[in-house]
Amino acid sequence: MKIEKSEIRIRIKGEENNKDLVLAKYLNSEKTPYKTKEMVMMALSAYWLPFAYKDKFGTVDRECILSCLYLLNLQRDYLLQMLGRESNGDVTELVSENIQQEKVISVSEDIQQEIKNELDILEEPKEGWFSPF
Repeated sequence: MKIEKSEIRIRIKGEENNKDLVLAKYLNSEKTPYKTKEMVMMALSAYWLPFAYKDKFGTVDRECILSCLYLLNLQRDYLLQMLGRESNGDVTELVSENIQQEKVISVSEDIQQEIKNELDILEEPKEGWFSPF
């Protein structure tokens, strides 16, 4: 197998409290729980890996999508903990009180149940996929 390299560089400039700059400084600090590269790749993979696979291979396998949902669900649970709330597993449970109901796109109950069932099955990502733990 041929080893390939790819490089991504991001330069962020802005006012002191600019959210992108605050995030970049945090990622470059020694306060992070993981190495910067691991954190960036974990976040990017959770959001964009299925699209990259679809672009390169024309299709995305179910395990890839489920692994991404697993990571996104973990992050969601961390954020809920920061709000002092516990997750009940409902993918659509928390909608900000500031968002008007008519602007919220609802997910059908069938899809919610299917996602819940898939996430319940996964205790850890399948072999070959990374885990944040």
